[in-house]
Amino acid sequence: MSQVLLQTRGLHVRFPARHGETARAVDGVDLEVRRGEVLALVGESGCGKTTLARTIMGLERPAEGQVVFDSEPLRYDGRFLRGYRGKVQMVFQDPMGSLNPRQTVYEAVAEGLRIQKLPGDEAVRVSEALARAGLRPPERFVQRYPYELSGGQRQRVVIAGAMALGPSLLVADEPVSSLDASVRGEILKLMLELVHESGVTIVVVTHDLGLAWNIADRIAVMYLGRIVEEGPTEELLSNPRHPYTRALLSVVPEAEEMEQQILQGEAPDPTRIPLGCRFHPRCPLLASGEAARLGIEVVYQDLALCDNLDVVQNMYLGREERNWMFVLKEPVMEQRTAKTLGSLAVTTIRSIRQPVASLSGGQRQSVAVAKAVQWNSRLVILDEPTAALGVAQTAQVLELVKRLASQGLAVVLISHNLHDIFEVATRITVLRLGRDVGVYERDKTTQQEVVHAITAGIPTKVAGIPATAPELAS
Repeated sequence: MSQVLLQTRGLHVRFPARHGETARAVDGVDLEVRRGEVLALVGESGCGKTTLARTIMGLERPAEGQVVFDSEPLRYDGRFLRGYRGKVQMVFQDPMGSLNPRQTVYEAVAEGLRIQKLPGDEAVRVSEALARAGLRPPERFVQRYPYELSGGQRQRVVIAGAMALGPSLLVADEPVSSLDASVRGEILKLMLELVHESGVTIVVVTHDLGLAWNIADRIAVMYLGRIVEEGPTEELLSNPRHPYTRALLSVVPEAEEMEQQILQGEAPDPTRIPLGCRFHPRCPLLASGEAARLGIEVVYQDLALCDNLDVVQNMYLGREERNWMFVLKEPVMEQRTAKTLGSLAVTTIRSIRQPVASLSGGQRQSVAVAKAVQWNSRLVILDEPTAALGVAQTAQVLELVKRLASQGLAVVLISHNLHDIFEVATRITVLRLGRDVGVYERDKTTQQEVVHAITAGIPTKVAGIPATAPELAS
């Protein structure tokens, strides 16, 4: 028997939005849930956690990808879903909204048993489920209505109704967010007892990293439709790698030693997801200048150059926070610009005082790279630097990349063009559906091996012709 109970493979869920736009609520999620574990799915409101949970339940249908439960892909016909929901149950965020106010506790718990047509004494099953959920003696509660119960008791009734079916997987969406502190602890304790006593696997959806810390074996951090970090709880929380995870953890009371980082603004609109790292508009590392101080610079595909300014002005554009525009005089700025361009052998620009709008695509790319490396950079990330260039201009930019490497800079080139990659890279990492599927030494591999790694499992339109490949980082 496989240790993996649930998988999502390349899952995409989209919703129509205003003006013909599409909201990418879940945007390429690969996730595994192992038998008998508690996995916490953590992130801010609007990051796609609940949509992912509803898709796991079969309540939303993915636009791409699939959900696999116990090695069997999820199908969407009524008969299959009825059987599937006997094995996979969900506890929704609002217990009052989950319970029919006209049904007694008994009717609420027994409803699932009747739908699934499970054999055995219904009254015994209901009593056992209520007792297991901490509502003892069950006779005190079976004839009550939801309005006669406290918030914690209502949540226990919902959990009892789910567990009465003996599911293998329980998906709990913010199960304690509306409860006070003492009741929260009781519900969390109950969920852990269910894992230990019945072996049920639990996926907990929460915005509270502190809650995940207390209950989960593993944590998956979600931002704007994607999993940005995943790992065992202690490992992830003691050494968070993604700046979003660090920001979430910094406001948890248990993380006393961490400097608090308050994220500015809301997550971007899922109809307009930013290019590159989708967290960069709110990233504390970028906002504080920490990435720049570490010597990390990024040249994005859509170059951040202003056409109305000349080359010198663009070299210093956006650097006011370092006071360069106020400290350096015009002649000094000109000298530094000329020196930087000269060190990179950029000789095709007629005058450093000519407007950027008058430059060719290759020259503009050279200016953007020079702007990045003039600040004592140690690592330069180039995002598709040749995507919009002709053959001659591409050759110029690739020579520039080689020159950066020869001067001791580390370079990460993101490209879908294998010719460019084999021209300049020493190592090649292949990414497919957000995952590293192979690392190759350029001198010890062939383009055919890399193409195979890219296209493995991807259908082709014409036999022998690969479909459009995902990005390559080299």
